Amino acid sequence: MTPEAVGPRRVVVLRHGETTHNAAGIWQGQLDTPLSERGERQAALAGPAVAALGPVRVVTSDLQRARRTGEAVASAAGVPLLEDARLREIHAGGWQGLTNVQVAEGWPDERAAVLRGEDVPRGGDGETMADVVARVAEAVGEHLEGLGPGECLVLSTHGAAGRAA
Repeated sequence: MTPEAVGPRRVVVLRHGETTHNAAGIWQGQLDTPLSERGERQAALAGPAVAALGPVRVVTSDLQRARRTGEAVASAAGVPLLEDARLREIHAGGWQGLTNVQVAEGWPDERAAVLRGEDVPRGGDGETMADVVARVAEAVGEHLEGLGPGECLVLSTHGAAGRAA
């Protein structure tokens, strides 16, 4: 038995690099925003660093910011990249594309509830964290099924989805 074939399975949860929305404090949710120049550099640096952990595959959200980050790791590791929309960021409803100030002005009660740690739908018609936990858990469970002893899986995802994982 080789050293790679023993030991616990490992899962690395990797958040995508910076976007201009992140830097500006804008709620992205499921908007398909690209990485900023800084985010592209972050992804390029993450590729070999995470590849050094020996992943056997990378599973990514279908949103381009996570996909680009995952591509850097898969390329550096020479492993397959699989796309799974269940790893998407929380759907932030009407908050998507707005700054924190705009959200606080337009949805003061809901924003205050989120800050208190309550699990309310984001932006009126968006998801709750419980929704995100359910869909991400389903995805992670399925991807773990094919992971052997000692193998490493990388999930390239987003902030809330990563916390859910």
